[in-house]
Amino acid sequence: MNSLIYISFVVLIFTSLSFAQVKYTWNNSAGSWQTASNWIPNGIPGTADTAVVNGGTVTNDSTVFVASLFQNGGRINGTGEINIIDSLSFTSGVLSGTGATKLLGGCNGVIS
Repeated sequence: MNSLIYISFVVLIFTSLSFAQVKYTWNNSAGSWQTASNWIPNGIPGTADTAVVNGGTVTNDSTVFVASLFQNGGRINGTGEINIIDSLSFTSGVLSGTGATKLLGGCNGVIS
């Protein structure tokens, strides 16, 4: 019985960690969205995460999904597709390239 409780507890902890939201900020360099070291903290934003771009040039050549995108400067370009699940805030910067930025159903967007 104790081992069943222990296993349930471990599964609960790992399930909670896998759904943790992280705020990733671009390090203001020029490089690929898919390179973990270009983000702070080190990692690549995923479906539950927020991506923040304040400067630099982000090149995205893949299909990515993020919960939120905040672009306060810099450039996002490339041939890839950025799918935003929850919210977009665009205050300055440039979106360029042949890729697309899509607000998925239920997503709120603010461009100012």
